[in-house]
Amino acid sequence: MSDGTAPRTPGESWSQAVETLPDASYAHLDGWKRVVERAYGNPCTLLECRRGGHLAGILPVVHLKSLLFGNNLVSMPYLDIGGPVFIDASAFRELMEACTEKAEKLGAGVCVRSCSQGLLDWETQTDKVTMHLRLVPDPGEMLRRFSPERRNRIKKGARLGLSVTFEGQDGLQDFYGIYAQNMRDLGSPAHSQLFFAEIMSAFPERTGLVIVRDASRAPIGAGLYFRFKGLLALPWVSSLRDTFRLNPNIVLYWELIRMGCQTGAQVFDFGRSTVGSGTFEYKRQWGAEPVPLYWYHRPRPSGKAGAPMDTKGERRRALASLWKRLPLAVANYIGPRLRGGISL
Repeated sequence: MSDGTAPRTPGESWSQAVETLPDASYAHLDGWKRVVERAYGNPCTLLECRRGGHLAGILPVVHLKSLLFGNNLVSMPYLDIGGPVFIDASAFRELMEACTEKAEKLGAGVCVRSCSQGLLDWETQTDKVTMHLRLVPDPGEMLRRFSPERRNRIKKGARLGLSVTFEGQDGLQDFYGIYAQNMRDLGSPAHSQLFFAEIMSAFPERTGLVIVRDASRAPIGAGLYFRFKGLLALPWVSSLRDTFRLNPNIVLYWELIRMGCQTGAQVFDFGRSTVGSGTFEYKRQWGAEPVPLYWYHRPRPSGKAGAPMDTKGERRRALASLWKRLPLAVANYIGPRLRGGISL
């Protein structure tokens, strides 16, 4: 067993293992270590076990410690999934033993995020899903599969003069302005702009920005997308509330779906929703199917905490209510200073 920080014996690299292990996802890429450490100073450890020169299992874990949101080892924070990837039961046991041993030394709880049911016999949170839409190569056929109402709303955006561009880091300021305002309006601290800059720097071939502009060319909607194998994911997307009548999100989703069809993506991931919520129903209207998420929680050694406090509880709801009332400049100043300790 190695923590990924000591010199490795010659053999398969972590990045090669992520490409070949069947259940590995973009959340397992080792570039996230650079992202979370540079953006927030949160230590990331790449736990691994080897069989000869090959990696038999990997588990990235990030230590988040906050007075407000607790002391937890998370795989992976800020993302929907993570958790151990392994070739056999022995590798799984090695990874989890190393993870729990590390958590005990830190006095931390553990949160493991996975799509695998029954992975661990810990307290399990099951109210979240991610929403997947199966894509076809022909964008025209993809469009015909949507309801008439959905197609009409896509066309309405074009009639109203909305346009979409795909951009790199040069579009980051436009993206962040929309994202930060939307997060304030939702009552949640925003990630720092540095966080997104680090993502795009760490994964230049896998990420990009999609920007929706109105007839005056002002940015009104934006998202950061991520490509991995046949998956096209949209982990962060926002639009300005006073432009909802123009359907910027619908235009954004469609143009990204169309791009995915044209570039060989097989699945479009709309991202996380709470079962039964408005966003859950909105994504189902596109034809997306829920993929259950299983978030496993192990309490701190003291037994004082079960699930990390930022996933549920009165304190989080109170913070959200307060946050919505903050001036945007204040929210943008305080938010990134809190956000690193929030695992969602």
